Amino acid sequence: MDGAITFISFIIFGVVPLLGYLIFYSVPGLGDQELFVIACCLTAITLFILGAIKTQVTAQKWYLGTNRFLLLFICLFIHRCCADGDVD
Repeated sequence: MDGAITFISFIIFGVVPLLGYLIFYSVPGLGDQELFVIACCLTAITLFILGAIKTQVTAQKWYLGTNRFLLLFICLFIHRCCADGDVD
């Protein structure tokens, strides 16, 4: 049962970053950079929600669970931008 819940959560939360590309791809004037920023914002919101849900299971304070997920996201975002040289 735990495996099924994990699988379903990966599907639900894993598709959210792709929604930024799928929904906004046909909007005129949005380039790759803008689509990436939209996907990152959707990912940050999703990680915040996932962290909040996690605190219900682990009995943590909500701000600790959500901040850990967001901090991880920020670190990965900075690493991705620095590795690709996109930071201006």
